[in-house]
Amino acid sequence: MNSIKSKLNILYCHGLGSSINNRHGTQLKAFFEKNYKDSVYFERFLYKNPGSVDHVWNINEWRKDIEERIENQKWIIISTSAAGHCALNIAKSKPHNILGLFMFCPGTHLDLNFVNTIAPGALELLKKKGSLVYPPSRNGHAALVTVEAFQEYSDTCVTKTPGDIAIKCPITVVQGTADDLVPHQNTVKLVKRLTSKNVELVTLEGATHYFDIDERIQGKIDEFISKEGLDDGELRLISAFLYEDEIVVTTSRQRTTQLGIPVYCRYFDCNRVEIPDSIYKAFFFPLTSVHCLRKVGASYISLSLAEDEKPQLPIPFVHRLFKEPQHELGVCSGQLYGMDAKWMQIAEFVEHHKLIGATMFYFSVFEIDGMTRMILDEYERSGFAEVSMINTEYTNAAMMRHMVQIHECFYRARKHSKWLLNIDHDEFLIPRAKPILSYIRSLGENVAESVFSMRRIAKFEESIEKYNNIEEVSNDIQASNYNLTHDPTYTSVKVMIRPDKVNAILLHWAYGMEPDYKVNVVPKNIAFLNHYRTISPNYLWSDFMAKLMRQNVKFLHVTMQKEYVERLRENVVQVVGYVFKKHDLTCENIPSSLQRATKPYLKKMKICE
Repeated sequence: MNSIKSKLNILYCHGLGSSINNRHGTQLKAFFEKNYKDSVYFERFLYKNPGSVDHVWNINEWRKDIEERIENQKWIIISTSAAGHCALNIAKSKPHNILGLFMFCPGTHLDLNFVNTIAPGALELLKKKGSLVYPPSRNGHAALVTVEAFQEYSDTCVTKTPGDIAIKCPITVVQGTADDLVPHQNTVKLVKRLTSKNVELVTLEGATHYFDIDERIQGKIDEFISKEGLDDGELRLISAFLYEDEIVVTTSRQRTTQLGIPVYCRYFDCNRVEIPDSIYKAFFFPLTSVHCLRKVGASYISLSLAEDEKPQLPIPFVHRLFKEPQHELGVCSGQLYGMDAKWMQIAEFVEHHKLIGATMFYFSVFEIDGMTRMILDEYERSGFAEVSMINTEYTNAAMMRHMVQIHECFYRARKHSKWLLNIDHDEFLIPRAKPILSYIRSLGENVAESVFSMRRIAKFEESIEKYNNIEEVSNDIQASNYNLTHDPTYTSVKVMIRPDKVNAILLHWAYGMEPDYKVNVVPKNIAFLNHYRTISPNYLWSDFMAKLMRQNVKFLHVTMQKEYVERLRENVVQVVGYVFKKHDLTCENIPSSLQRATKPYLKKMKICE
């Protein structure tokens, strides 16, 4: 059977009357091929009897087919309608095979009256005739059904037994409020009974049973894959942050199944010798991080999954013992991965946010090209950035390491920056009515999170890949070159948080905060985000303009203030020129005494003939 061990396995299962070529199956196939070609193995599952007028359909035959397919492997199951019945039962009975469930309108809490959704009076007709043909949906299979088949469906549903439904894997459920086949309230009842600590109900207002996988749902799939974690992740240490009351060790082990499981803090002295009788039993929270007690005499720390296990090589502490934060506004850049050049984008990203008041930038790097690394080294050298180089065991996990980056940045900024802007390097915070520092100083001390609206700006060309000359750099400023956009919306948002007042962060948002602290929604006239999105088909969400046009969104041409653009251009040119602008050494610039001492080398290098 196909599946690739180094990839994340995702199986799509369709519902009754449908097929692998239904709208969900087709749209998912296109989505994963475009955005996760190197990191996800996606399969549309073909049942032995997807639907036939000759063979009676049976839900538990479908379940058996799926169980045989996933045997001895680990999968995310994406299901539509009746396939949710199978997915839930399998997640409950074979949890070791299931990494997560992503379900569209799962068919639960259904009884024989469901038959009347075929047509009014269909149940009485079925009882009278003994069987009926369930009509196919678009591109679907007709299916021969009986009273006994529907009764078995109802009797074997996970919701049939009262009480909690013991499923531990992450679950996301998408449901329309106008669904007349699987009522919305059925799904609400299901979600309330699930015991998983990671359950989300995504409600589509006005949507029926037949909806498209639009950009919002695609975003939810991205989130689901990112928070799902990588089940075979090794325990690799990234940083150990020393606070006044604890030590937090960040790791690259991104597994939802490890939440709350024991992990052991191991303490070492200044000679990296383990301190006797110092092991402390802790646990993972949130997801990738471990909270350890402070220990007298400890200079290094490590972790192990068992007391008698050899620990990882110990790492030193990153001190965060500050009475007051060192920076009023820090910026957390999204994870950097892939070998495509990002140096020009990062230079403009940093210089823009320096202009509006940011004084510290946090970067988490999984993979990087040499020129981008040189730019980051320069910002780290000059005290404007802290760079975490994260080495995992994967060659192709790409954006699925998002939560590793988020927690590394979150704890690195805690006690170091009062406010932390959590955005990607192609997103720029734009103050409007007042400077952003003035605005955040005006907020009450009980605000722990501020939410910004966003507008996308179409970027028609990719940034410079290789430095050739400073003129090209001067002409490649995004803020000057691109201005086709729309009014900011809260459909896609990013946030700024107080790291010392937030307890956990999930992707782009605070997941929990200290009591009595609240969320603030920033009005559009105060500030919003510009997101420069490349429209090249090779990039994620590159078709956003076409989608906005279908939604009749009004496009605008906007320009940034000339004075700001020129200051930004000047600053970008200065830092890029310092890093990359070079010239040859000539013989005339070398003192004669040094020429004599290094004559063979100079001749070999053709500097002095």
